[in-house]
This record gives sequence, structure tokens and C-alpha cells, in this order.
Amino acid sequence: MISHLRNSVAYADSPEETQKAALTVYYNLTILGGAMAEGIGTFSTGLVLVNGQAWLLVFPAAAILILLSQIPSESRIRSWIAEGLGPQAMS
Repeated sequence: MISHLRNSVAYADSPEETQKAALTVYYNLTILGGAMAEGIGTFSTGLVLVNGQAWLLVFPAAAILILLSQIPSESRIRSWIAEGLGPQAMS
């Protein structure tokens, strides 16, 4: 993940382009992570409807928590970019 971030900003000419490239990678990873969590939750909900086993509701609940934990905020984005590119990348 970090190597993909570094590769995507390697050709940026200005700090604005670096930030734009980093944000693109961050948002793509957020969308992919959300899609995976949603898929698990949807599949598990279908299993609950077919099998009637209530304990399988743990998986959709976990998927909801994962989706909520991935909601982007400015501080999360800044810390993720700083982790990948160093603190000077967001200045």
C-alpha cells in the first residue's frame, strides 16, 4: 500500500500534484476496503435468511463497523499520507 503511494507520487512536479495523487490512492483504497466489507456483510445476511442461524449476524455487524471505521477524515488522511511520504508531504 505504501509502495503504491510512493510510486504514484514519484512523478509529481509540485506539492499540489503530490497531494492529489496521494488522495487518489487513499480514496481508491477506501472504496475497495468498503466494497470488500460490504460483500462479506451482504453474503452473511443472505446466509442468515437462508439458514435462519442468528449467530451469522455477527458478520454483517462486523462489516458495518468496518465501513464506519473507514469514513475518511482530515486527520486520518493526513496521518496516512505522512506515514507513506513523510510529514513534509502535507505542508
